[in-house]
Amino acid sequence: MDSFDAVAVSYPMPELGDVFVRETEPGRPERALIISIYGSDQDWAATMYGRTGREAINGTRERKTIASWRPESWVWDDKLSTFKPPGSAWDVKSRCFKRPDEILPELEDIPSPAGNEKKGQWRGRIKREFPILCDHVDAENVLEAAWAAHEARLAAVLASVTSGQLGRELTGG
Repeated sequence: MDSFDAVAVSYPMPELGDVFVRETEPGRPERALIISIYGSDQDWAATMYGRTGREAINGTRERKTIASWRPESWVWDDKLSTFKPPGSAWDVKSRCFKRPDEILPELEDIPSPAGNEKKGQWRGRIKREFPILCDHVDAENVLEAAWAAHEARLAAVLASVTSGQLGRELTGG
């Protein structure tokens, strides 16, 4: 992702007294204190007071730059070209920042069953490796899709063996 492909983010609703910061000049942060908030968790607006007077912010999803107001604890992410909560990761599916333990693994990240491992044993091992799969709403769908992908790979190998294709590939014939 290049710098022109920054991620559009929205900030969570702040609390009264939270401090937001922005860089007006490189290396010179400007701070402001949240003095009023109105709206709900998804559709909020707030008024801040800083050295230049009152400023308004809201929870609109937009591209943030170094000159944008942000929660003081947020850090810059060069890869995403935006600020993010410390210790968080970008979740492509939900298009928001989450703690790494809140993000479901991609199918290609889930290992196949080892040896003669049965489906129940495999599910237990995967849930130990990815604790989010123990109680996430979509966990069953992810596990079933990963098992189905494994079975499809096995079926493809079996089909190539029975057709003699694998033997020709191994012998170069």
